[in-house]
Amino acid sequence: MSHMRHPRHRRELLDYLAHLRSMPEDCREIVRAWPDLKKSPFSRSFYSSREKRWDFAPDGCERVSDHWNFRSPRRRRAPDGGTRHCPTDRPVPNGSHWSHAVYDAAGRVWRVRGIWEKT
Repeated sequence: MSHMRHPRHRRELLDYLAHLRSMPEDCREIVRAWPDLKKSPFSRSFYSSREKRWDFAPDGCERVSDHWNFRSPRRRRAPDGGTRHCPTDRPVPNGSHWSHAVYDAAGRVWRVRGIWEKT
């Protein structure tokens, strides 16, 4: 789906999601169940809130992605004010797995709920 412009509407996002061959069906079902859905314009990360921005995640926002705990670009601060973006409460494998986590604003951390190996 690299030829598709950045999907913005729910139907486009669900179509994009359907074409992600590396995402296991159990993980895909989590994203489909969200009433609100947003895809990162920078990566294959999905959020349960359209309020999610680079420097802000609402408490309880869910995220499904294949990358976590990465260094933010130089000029952008992570939501915790540091340079580590999407910090998790436990180690998660990057690149080879999809993970689902929920943002805890008080702790400024994504609490991991599930991890799936890419298919």
